[in-house]
Amino acid sequence: MGTADTIGDRDSSPQPGGAACWPQDGFDSKNTAYNPAIGLIESPTEDRQIASNSVFPDWGSIEPGIAVVNDRVYFPLDAGIAAYSTAGRELWSLSFDYPTMFSTPALSRDVLYVTAGTGLYGTQAVANDSGDVLWTGDVVYGSGSGTVVAVTADGSRWKRDDLNGATSKPVVTDELVVVADSTALYAMDRATGEPQWLYTHDDRYAIAPAVTDDHVYFPAGNRSHSLCLALETGAEQWRVETGGLHNQPTAVADGVYFTGHSGITAVDADGTRQWGYTAQSAYGTLVAVKQGLVFADSDGAIRLLQA
Repeated sequence: MGTADTIGDRDSSPQPGGAACWPQDGFDSKNTAYNPAIGLIESPTEDRQIASNSVFPDWGSIEPGIAVVNDRVYFPLDAGIAAYSTAGRELWSLSFDYPTMFSTPALSRDVLYVTAGTGLYGTQAVANDSGDVLWTGDVVYGSGSGTVVAVTADGSRWKRDDLNGATSKPVVTDELVVVADSTALYAMDRATGEPQWLYTHDDRYAIAPAVTDDHVYFPAGNRSHSLCLALETGAEQWRVETGGLHNQPTAVADGVYFTGHSGITAVDADGTRQWGYTAQSAYGTLVAVKQGLVFADSDGAIRLLQA
């Protein structure tokens, strides 16, 4: 769910650690999957397993997330959360009384927030260095089939219910809300919900794009090619052969990573393919930090890929 303090205000300031931190799934509360503090790495030469006990990819279409800060990696377990060093040493793990099925860890400077549960959801605030639970509270979620809603503290600001079936998580920019369904990518005015542009596709999957200041990177899904669109107009800028990919892409300062069961493809911002890595599948959103690329493989292991 994309969020903002107020309509017209977007806080894209770096999290603690700068280039060394990916604080939550989608990178920020706007779900942009864009880390502007780093660039594409060179063709990878080192692939190291960090941990072997995550929940990826057991949840199918439900994608938990990974958070990274400096030398620590946080990821969900079947009913808990774990912290490992990038060298593969377990720092701590925490078990809950209910599954973390819809959870992605989210980092602030000192606290890790984890939501969990099925039916009744709760939020755990955890000290990110020790795993000590600081407090537990309730949280409300909103979702819908074919629906996008903007909600403020005093109620709904606007609602769109004319989308086609399942929708991706929304991505929020200064002016737009961008969301995909199984037939199209929609850009709506952030303040009113009015349509701004529409890009149709034949993928049958609703996958969130990655969004930068100028570009919208849209993954292949069941197609063989991934796309780059102009954020302002929705016009196609380029397409690149990647094979079928079903994850939200990961954008960096000078390009984008397209990821999924076909592996990882690094592409410059102008559409030039830099390299492809097919030794491992990737599940969930790839984490791009200066330490390298962190992702979950097809066996649920958390891996670190470095040049």
